Amino acid sequence: MKKVLTRMAWALLGLGCLVCVEANAAAAPGDEIQLSTDVLRFDGDYGTKEVKVLKGKKYELFSYSDWMTCTQRKDGTLEITTKPYNFFYPRQASVILTSKKTNYSKVLTVIQTDGSRRPEVAPRLTGKNLLLLNDMDLSKAKFYYIKEIHKNKSVDNHPIKIKATRYEQGIATHAPSTMIFRLNGAKRFQTVMSIDDEIMSRNETVTHGHAAYEVLLDGKKVKEGQLNLLDNEPAVLDIDTKGAKFMTLKFIDGSSTYGDHISMGNAAFEYDGVAPVMVTEEEMNAPEPKKCAKCAQGEGPKPCCKEGVGHKCGQPGHKCDKPAGEQCPKCKAAAACPKTKATQARKHQPRKKAPVRKNRARRR
Repeated sequence: MKKVLTRMAWALLGLGCLVCVEANAAAAPGDEIQLSTDVLRFDGDYGTKEVKVLKGKKYELFSYSDWMTCTQRKDGTLEITTKPYNFFYPRQASVILTSKKTNYSKVLTVIQTDGSRRPEVAPRLTGKNLLLLNDMDLSKAKFYYIKEIHKNKSVDNHPIKIKATRYEQGIATHAPSTMIFRLNGAKRFQTVMSIDDEIMSRNETVTHGHAAYEVLLDGKKVKEGQLNLLDNEPAVLDIDTKGAKFMTLKFIDGSSTYGDHISMGNAAFEYDGVAPVMVTEEEMNAPEPKKCAKCAQGEGPKPCCKEGVGHKCGQPGHKCDKPAGEQCPKCKAAAACPKTKATQARKHQPRKKAPVRKNRARRR
């Protein structure tokens, strides 16, 4: 008898569990409460919009926001009212309808943008005469906190996002930071830059993300400005670099370094001939190699040897006729020769044959 009662108790317990599972399944989220839309957008506009409750009557309404309010009419229709908005970063709030019967909730998401119609993704740059910074060797840059300049990624390794627009080509650094480029005749430098939008996800948006920038050509400041997280527009650089030898790009941290994540989208040089390269401050300040007067007058150079000063100009190690790009062993040896210039010239010139003397009649 005892065994029979035990079996009946287990059977009743199993039946109760089955009833609970079926009840929960019947009250799945979205089934008990249904709305005419789950996402309500305000793109550049504000005011009041309606959302109809298609299914469900007994529920609690929750809404907490300083820019959006939700009220319910007698017929059950929800009225969503928003305030004016003119900031680049979309804001979002929620309206929650919770069933009094089963405690399940339905969420209505409200999104508001400034309506500026910024492109979601910036177009990629192409061109034979363009050199993107993300394609350059940036190992000689100076920066803070990070281990290297990030290419095509933000400081936190997210896609680069500047004022709600994503850039597939670009670089990111952390202020303070300095980048120096030997221009090699480059004509122009262009970029769009700002504090990366990734800092907007932090709660300290008022105190995070403040930096200054400076652009110098051969040590002379040609452009400066501020980068603030809450700026509504990015900083746009279009620098004419013709005639300059070096361009320095500096980022200076603000009151603190927190959140100074600087992203540069579509950063590129426009050039002809030799491409620009990044250099160190020591390389920029190093004295230029001396050239002889004949080379400076246009009688050279022919860069066949590593020194690349010129040929047939009287300078040591430049008396060969090798074509450009080839290494002349005699030039290399002559450049390292500690002897005088005249001695080098005699050493590396073909020897002249001694004149043959005619036999003279011996005097008796």
